[in-house]
Amino acid sequence: MPFPSPVADASRATGPREWRRAQITYRDAAAVKRLVGLEDADAHDILEGFPIRKSNSNRRQRSMIGERWVEKTGALIPVESMNERRFVITADFDPMVLRIVAQPFRFRVAPGRPSHVPDFLTLRRDGTIRVVNVRPVEQFDAREQERMHSFASAIATLGWEHAMWHDLPLAVFQNLDWLSRMNVPGAAHPMALEAAQRLWNYDCYGSLEEKMKTDVPREWVRPAIDRLIWEHVFDVDLRMPLDVHSVLHRRTS
Repeated sequence: MPFPSPVADASRATGPREWRRAQITYRDAAAVKRLVGLEDADAHDILEGFPIRKSNSNRRQRSMIGERWVEKTGALIPVESMNERRFVITADFDPMVLRIVAQPFRFRVAPGRPSHVPDFLTLRRDGTIRVVNVRPVEQFDAREQERMHSFASAIATLGWEHAMWHDLPLAVFQNLDWLSRMNVPGAAHPMALEAAQRLWNYDCYGSLEEKMKTDVPREWVRPAIDRLIWEHVFDVDLRMPLDVHSVLHRRTS
């Protein structure tokens, strides 16, 4: 199945406003805070840097502060809600995403004005820079839409995309959550990875599993199949619960 995009409402919004006084603050690869005009913002410098602020919440927020290992970044990145955790897992799985950074910068329309820290900055395989804000649908009201449209207009002057990410179908997320345990290199034994690819012959999960048990120790089998799904060597329909009946398709490119 085609991988479901982790981002909804992607846009390159433009508008009549001028952004000559707009500023971006970020921490570079040496964790040094940098303040630049919007037109001087360097996405690749920001992508190599650190979060601009510490994660925080208050008692009235239904937040989940923690960190999540991201294979593409090779580091733990902070998440502040279940929705952010879901986005990070999804983006880490998405073959079009090359890098993910949390709380990448602070944006101000002008000095002294209120600021906005977007949730994530991503680099995509086609070179696109995409800024992502994660919100439940019920929080994306008219006021929030107007605020995000204004922000999108500003960063569009840099050629960056902006997107709002809401959520995934439950079955898709549950599958990705399970598979994401394999996003650590070395999680599957090399002999089992080789056996899975050698023995596959248009199999479903269960039939390949049985074949592999005659070739490698059984405890190596499922981690190898799941790692190959995570790496997109095998494709499955993520809209359905992953089980022994899931058909494994081999990617040809």
